[in-house]
Amino acid sequence: MIALIKRDLRTYRTLMVIQLLIMGLYAYLNIRFGSIDGIVGFLVIFLPTLTALIMFVGDYTLQAYFTALPVNRREIVLSKYLSTLIVCLLMIMITVGIMWFLSNNYPDARVDLKHLLSPRGYLFALLPMTLIISITYPVLFKYGFSVGARILIVLLFISYAIGTIAGENVIKSTISVTRRGIFPVAMALLKHIETLVEPLILYTTISFILILFMISSIALSIRWYKIKDIQ
Repeated sequence: MIALIKRDLRTYRTLMVIQLLIMGLYAYLNIRFGSIDGIVGFLVIFLPTLTALIMFVGDYTLQAYFTALPVNRREIVLSKYLSTLIVCLLMIMITVGIMWFLSNNYPDARVDLKHLLSPRGYLFALLPMTLIISITYPVLFKYGFSVGARILIVLLFISYAIGTIAGENVIKSTISVTRRGIFPVAMALLKHIETLVEPLILYTTISFILILFMISSIALSIRWYKIKDIQ
């Protein structure tokens, strides 16, 4: 399985470079148009989605080859999850670096960097990454790329509309938020929740739920990969 992970990391070096360029371009365009409010939210939510899809598609034509290797399908699935998580974590670290660079000149970037390095920021980074990967791979392993990609696109549009448009407006109307963007709004919401629930209990509970969600996702992917070849 370690060999499969190393193969993924070597194969997708180009992907990481492309994503780095996208991150830099997106940050530049935000600054160019006078706002950095959406940088963290876009990068943290966008990265795991693109990474999971591309890393699956990249192996789409190699499934028959993988099944002939002296490794079982459980190892193939686990290696895909771990490779994706590693790439996403690297990109989150790069996001932190971008915000650190911007914090030298932009007060809002300093605030976002401080939040990103706090328990709230860790949760914000891990939550979408875990949910997106946990949903993406079972769908792709069950339905294959041709059908699975269509399902995921619909789910992403729905979740984007609910989570970032409607959800952001509802939260801003409920609690006081002075900035736009999903990240500042999420930080304000978590701060408000911390006044209602002990932070240690809150973050421990959410972390435990995310772990269970990921384990369930891996189990489903392994099961569906065993009973149906990717088409």
